Amino acid sequence: MDQPPLKTLKQVAGHFHRPPHRIIHLCETGVICPTVDAQGRGSMRRFSRDDTFRILVALELQEAGVQVPLIKPLMGAFDRLLEIRAVKKLKKDWLPFDLVEIIRRHLGSPDQPVIAFLTPPDRVALVTPRFSVPTGPDVRVDLHMSDRHLLTRGVSIVINLTHDADYIANTLWQTGDGLAAE
Repeated sequence: MDQPPLKTLKQVAGHFHRPPHRIIHLCETGVICPTVDAQGRGSMRRFSRDDTFRILVALELQEAGVQVPLIKPLMGAFDRLLEIRAVKKLKKDWLPFDLVEIIRRHLGSPDQPVIAFLTPPDRVALVTPRFSVPTGPDVRVDLHMSDRHLLTRGVSIVINLTHDADYIANTLWQTGDGLAAE
């Protein structure tokens, strides 16, 4: 299965009903690293499905009052999650292999969602109810199968990642709706 074509800044901003400068700010602050970054005057940023998922999460967090310094560690946790050996093994079974599919098909489900807990100033914990937490030196991300003990550690920002992954997969990147071919 081929990877779908990348989306432009205009397409992504239009889909999320947000001004392009909000997404540009996320790119320029290093929260989002587009698949194809603007390389100068006249060049265009292009975004993959993974990028658009990260944009949606970052925009939602910003609108809830979360500042960029707390959003960046979540993006780093996503990167580390994709580097775990047990997660990389899933790559051969699923295409596209990206954060959206990993969250939707392997780590959670609509009735057992993957949830991110952000606790200031920089603590991030991911609750992955369908993913047995591996141990070993390659696991540099705080993974939990339950959120029971996370709720007692103080004030946290909680976001349902499965919901956002489903939204991305079923709207902007849905095949057959005319959007994937743009």
